Amino acid sequence: MSISTPHPSRGWLTNPLRRRVDHQLGIPVAPGGFPAVGHTPQYALERYAFFCGLKERLGPLFWIDILGGRWLAWLEEDALTWLANRSTSSAEYHSVIGDTFGEGLIIQDGTPHRRARRILNPAFSPGGLGAAEVGPLVKEVIETRIADWQEGRPVWVVKETQAIALHVIFRIMGIPTDKIRDWERLYRRALLAVSPIRSTLPGMPRWWGARAIDTLNAELRALLRRTRAEEGGDGLVAQMVRGRDDGGRQMEEAALVDNLRLLIIAGHETSASSIGWMLLHIAHEPRLWSALVRSVEGVEQIPTSIKALRPFSYAEGLFREALRIHPPVDLVPRRATEEIEVRGHRVPAGTSLALSTMMMSRDPERYPDPLRVDPARWVGQSRPTPIETCQFGSGPHFCLGYNLAMLEGTLTALVLARSLRARGLRPRLASKRLPRPVYVPLVHPPQGAKIVLERA
Repeated sequence: MSISTPHPSRGWLTNPLRRRVDHQLGIPVAPGGFPAVGHTPQYALERYAFFCGLKERLGPLFWIDILGGRWLAWLEEDALTWLANRSTSSAEYHSVIGDTFGEGLIIQDGTPHRRARRILNPAFSPGGLGAAEVGPLVKEVIETRIADWQEGRPVWVVKETQAIALHVIFRIMGIPTDKIRDWERLYRRALLAVSPIRSTLPGMPRWWGARAIDTLNAELRALLRRTRAEEGGDGLVAQMVRGRDDGGRQMEEAALVDNLRLLIIAGHETSASSIGWMLLHIAHEPRLWSALVRSVEGVEQIPTSIKALRPFSYAEGLFREALRIHPPVDLVPRRATEEIEVRGHRVPAGTSLALSTMMMSRDPERYPDPLRVDPARWVGQSRPTPIETCQFGSGPHFCLGYNLAMLEGTLTALVLARSLRARGLRPRLASKRLPRPVYVPLVHPPQGAKIVLERA
């Protein structure tokens, strides 16, 4: 079954001199690559259309040349077996993001990873988030930001959702409100460390990013020292500091710093992207807005705990649909640590592997009319399956921030509906069609995407 695409492929991104399909280990190599950069232009600018075309022509398994290396891409649900990390490693992230996250959870495997998860899991559980009063903080940040949106004036979606997500993270970390702007500027500079330009020469983006990360690390160490000195409290950072492994040992300061930096950078970007797409879809389709508003009618107070939010399945479904159609991390890297078999092919150790959560999430066999936002897909579903939450990974590396992301996304939808309805307003997409996604470094709406508030 062919997969429809929202935007057609731009043919000028394909090298017309490389139309022949070669094979490696009996597996087809994607044609159309360019000297030196391979398929990087297609990967960076039209990834979904590119993969759809390759799947239709070559099948679900093929080689692509991106980011200076050759990757084996697998577009079927069975690729989730790679995330079990039995014959694969997360070390491949180093080739994509370098040392940006140090020895954070995203990089670790085996015993070190299990130990870190044992220490950190309680803080990010529904109970841990509740004890840290994360829900009320999230609601306050969202309400404050939406209150500044004015009728008839454009709301720049990426700017707003990034501000919401970043302020949420800094608030739950205990950063004083008057210091958040300084932390935000530092964070923006630190993002340069994941620039696609890999040079670290003085003056280059990654050089500036590395300097900012050094400063960010110093600030995080100071935050940890203040938290330890307080000797109490149920804040998120306090819970991380107090966490212990099965042997009763706490996490070392360097590891805590790496994981806090991971929370700031990775957690912020993914939440901002998904919330942004949710806002764009709501503004683009009046049926979604109308149903969301109906879901809050008669509700005196929007709850702020994960358990109390469960009855609001439509708002949660909206967020899940935004995640499904636009997974922020849509190509997950792994490295084979031993010879593996993939669809009857023997693949040697050391091979770079990539699975596409976007192709899985838009599979028309599992999701009829896959590009249609349909929150009803999730209503009444008590526990989504691993394939339905593949946007958060799978296996031992399932996203630590899953509960936080769901809390943030659901609350955003509910607060938006409640706040705008009270003011007699509704959102409208400023353009006639949804914008093209930006695929690098993560999938997110373009900076120019905007909505307008108008009279309901």
